[in-house]
Amino acid sequence: MFVDCDFLYTADIKQLTTLIDDRFDVMCVKHEYAPKESTKMDGAIQTVYPRKNWSSMFLYNCGHPKNRVLTPDLM
Repeated sequence: MFVDCDFLYTADIKQLTTLIDDRFDVMCVKHEYAPKESTKMDGAIQTVYPRKNWSSMFLYNCGHPKNRVLTPDLM
């Protein structure tokens, strides 16, 4: 599992294990996100694009056949 460093958990992350589905090679939360502000922390420009934040938290199914191509050298 990969998670951005700025996540704030309000519940036990162990609860996420009930959502794991072995049919998928990678899982993420596909939510709609439209930032309200034009700047981020320290005045950085806020960029708006489709699928924003989908990569903020995702889970690789290391046993899935599609992920056999993922090697340390490739990554």
